[in-house]
Amino acid sequence: MKEIRRRTVRGRGSIGKAAEICGNLGIKNPLVIGNESLVARLMKKNPVLLSSPVFSAYHPNPDLQDAEPAAEIFRRQKCDGLISVGGDTASGDPRNRRHRSGSNRECGGISE
Repeated sequence: MKEIRRRTVRGRGSIGKAAEICGNLGIKNPLVIGNESLVARLMKKNPVLLSSPVFSAYHPNPDLQDAEPAAEIFRRQKCDGLISVGGDTASGDPRNRRHRSGSNRECGGISE
């Protein structure tokens, strides 16, 4: 069994730490999941992530129906980690996305 390295960051200024956290975890091409306004804030505070693929087409309380398209983007874009921005709606159940994508690493959730 592979170890899943995860980090959840909450509170004021947490969005600005995303690139640093991914770097510490060895993640170079994360899939970013979150609503458009939060993703825009994340990118503004972490310009190095501007080229990262983004998934925002999820519903409240995401389930496997939302995880499938995210996992497809993850595989197609050769992502090596995941950043979930927002509260529980954005993050959903990370086990679903990890299972579907085949990833064993996740940058974690960021909630500000």
